[in-house]
Amino acid sequence: MIFENSQQFKEALYAYAVGHRFDFKFVSNKKEKVRVVYEGKGCPFMVHASRDKSDGYFKDKTLVIDHNCSVTFKNSRANFKFVGKHFISKLRILVTLRPWDYVNALRVADVGGNFDLVVERPNATDIPKSRRIYVCFSALREGFKLYCRPVVGLDGCFLKGSFKGEILSAVGRDCNNQIFPIAWAVVEVENRETWAWFLNNLQHDLGLGDGDGCTLLSDMQKVQNHDPSPTPSAPPSFQTSHVPPSYQIPFTPSSQTSHIPPSSQISSPPSSQTSHVPSSSQISSPPPSQTSHVPPSSQIPSTP
Repeated sequence: MIFENSQQFKEALYAYAVGHRFDFKFVSNKKEKVRVVYEGKGCPFMVHASRDKSDGYFKDKTLVIDHNCSVTFKNSRANFKFVGKHFISKLRILVTLRPWDYVNALRVADVGGNFDLVVERPNATDIPKSRRIYVCFSALREGFKLYCRPVVGLDGCFLKGSFKGEILSAVGRDCNNQIFPIAWAVVEVENRETWAWFLNNLQHDLGLGDGDGCTLLSDMQKVQNHDPSPTPSAPPSFQTSHVPPSYQIPFTPSSQTSHIPPSSQISSPPSSQTSHVPSSSQISSPPPSQTSHVPPSSQIPSTP
């Protein structure tokens, strides 16, 4: 292989490593010479390239691309620069798409998914404007039903990019206790109407019915204030997920408790004063015949 310089060679090497799902490390990373080997041990992968003095091109001198290592899902070479360079052209095309074109493309790609778009058109001659969009892929829906616990976390946050609004999300927990995305929606504002619309779509996709057998978790009083009606039979635990964080607030001693000394300043009595006190196991109760004649304390005359 022939390259203009070492940077062009390394970019091709990054693409090869990401495409074949393995990582490597640099043994030598210089302008005139580059040598890489597999990140782990036991794999023969190795590439050595340098600039050829005869023609000035950067060429590989030693190339061993056969490797017997397993694939990896965490590749340090797939950074934001790599992703941006390889997908910027596709992202520019997507920006020019209208929202309904995007939804139609999703429906063609995933026939079993649920993609709901709400548009606003005051007049018949006006161009419709998108208000909110709901996305739930069929693979995520079926994955939650088959492999996740019947617990759904609900949350919303602001969008601070070029397109304002809020994103509503529903996530679960898989068998490895990892976050499992279920569905999300981009809405114009977070209120009772948008939460009701989102939960109705989620209820239909997951087949929640009246909510029996599924627990909804939300932060603070968000879902309760907006719309609890889609799942009237949901357990009340969907309102208590904010309780543990509330007890983590640092406690500031008030004037009423300032006189209480810390436990480190409370001293125990000397051992000589407590050594004669027998343990509870060493104290024996007298027989009932010896205690039955003891009168109550009110009948014992006081000493003059």
